[in-house]
Amino acid sequence: MAIRKRYAGRIRVSEKPVEAFIEGIKISKFERTKKNILDLVREIFDSLISEIKIKPDDIEAFVVANSMGGLFGIPEYMRYVIPSSFGMHKNFFEVNCEDAGGLCAVVKTFDLVKSGLFSRVCVISANKINLKNIDEIADIVFADVVQNISEFIKEHSKKNLTEKVMKDIYSSALSRAKNNPFYHVEQKSQDFSKIPKFLDGAGVAIISSGDIAKKKELKINFVGERTLVFDDEKDNINVIRSLMKDAFDTLKISPEDISVYEVYDFVLPLAEVIAQSIGLSGAYLSDERVNQSGGVFFSCSPPTSSFARLFEVVRFLKEKKKGSMGCAISLSTRDFSHSSVVIVEKVK
Repeated sequence: MAIRKRYAGRIRVSEKPVEAFIEGIKISKFERTKKNILDLVREIFDSLISEIKIKPDDIEAFVVANSMGGLFGIPEYMRYVIPSSFGMHKNFFEVNCEDAGGLCAVVKTFDLVKSGLFSRVCVISANKINLKNIDEIADIVFADVVQNISEFIKEHSKKNLTEKVMKDIYSSALSRAKNNPFYHVEQKSQDFSKIPKFLDGAGVAIISSGDIAKKKELKINFVGERTLVFDDEKDNINVIRSLMKDAFDTLKISPEDISVYEVYDFVLPLAEVIAQSIGLSGAYLSDERVNQSGGVFFSCSPPTSSFARLFEVVRFLKEKKKGSMGCAISLSTRDFSHSSVVIVEKVK
């Protein structure tokens, strides 16, 4: 069976710089389906390794994303079953970063490859709605989360979010989401105090070192994550602002050098606030580079909807010229203290 390990901190094994590439990444369609969670993941996994032309045995480790204390994500017992079903005696790492755990797992996967500890790692994120009354349960469980988000948006938004502005944000996001083949879009209430409808979803990515990667079109240029201790007196948008400043300084670029930003916006106006905080004019209202996919409101499947920010960045970059960069950003919406960022460049 799989060896379960909890990954903590950053391990450094290799003395020489290791480049990391996304050999492949896939997600399922976001919808409520009769498929079980293993079938959801296995279908994508088999298709992905076939495209890359690798075998399960070529993968040295698995990183599995979980979130929300097991309410969403991969159930406790399945965390062992999924990696084991792909290959016996594989190294298994579990990551839990609340609802934004999908992108957090990508950061951990990058660290394992960059350190030289492993050359090829598979990251898995999945969610299956098994409770018939999940919408009612979610309304209760996430009531405080939505309240926190609403207060956060009011505190940090540079734009007066009138009813008309809110409708414009919703209409823009809906228009983009309707063009996304992975979204199951249905008209929703324009009352943004409502909880998004939770859906089934799965995502798989293979991240490898430059020494063995069979596909080197998409290079990971920067990853980072930051956790700030919750402090009522501190401007809690700093967790994103400071992390993105580090990214821009490290790569010696400006916000304008990024071709697409995919932001985890559990509630749509959150994308406006995050965009403004990193030096952009806005999201759905002002800057078409932000959440071209339609965002998370129409694909809510923690932690896969966070993982899908990277997928959407890759999907966009594949149509762009060499040198284009995309940025995936997640933010834990429970207390806004943790953020993850991944920046990818198309190099071929």
